[in-house]
Amino acid sequence: MTADPHALVTQFREQLRGFVRKRVASDADADDVTQDVFARLARHGPPASGSVHAWLYAVARNVIIDRSRTRRDPVNLDVVELPEPPQAADGAEQELARCLRPMMAALSADDRDVLEQVDLGGTSQADLARELGLSMSGAKSRVQRARRRLREVLEGCCAITRDTRGTPIDYHRRGAGCTGCGGDTTC
Repeated sequence: MTADPHALVTQFREQLRGFVRKRVASDADADDVTQDVFARLARHGPPASGSVHAWLYAVARNVIIDRSRTRRDPVNLDVVELPEPPQAADGAEQELARCLRPMMAALSADDRDVLEQVDLGGTSQADLARELGLSMSGAKSRVQRARRRLREVLEGCCAITRDTRGTPIDYHRRGAGCTGCGGDTTC
């Protein structure tokens, strides 16, 4: 048997392609794998000892395995239908949002000021840190503590049902003694 790579391509191309075609999804894939095998033959040359025939088939099997491990079917994002985000039932989220401002009265002046600036006024936490002379992490901690305290006031007044994303979908007042919203009956 000849060791010239060009002669080996001519001799084994159709037979090797047939072998590969039985193991891949399409003619184009078979052509690609066959080309990869012969590219490796050109790059490395035929084996110094052993059967060239066996070497070509072993390389073909390895190329098929490598391609199957790395190949991912492309996803056409134009046709993927994403689910709509869940909507709050009967506007529960909006109703609760209206209750937050009166509930803020139950917070300390510092907590109220931080929430009014960052959450209602749109001030960035970096700007808040500069204004209060705090480090960035100090300002973030202050905002998180104020939000936690407001959530505690809200949850002390209302039992809230959330969807899987945490969005309020329903709520009901825990009792007539709730004063977190200032006694507002619309909350």
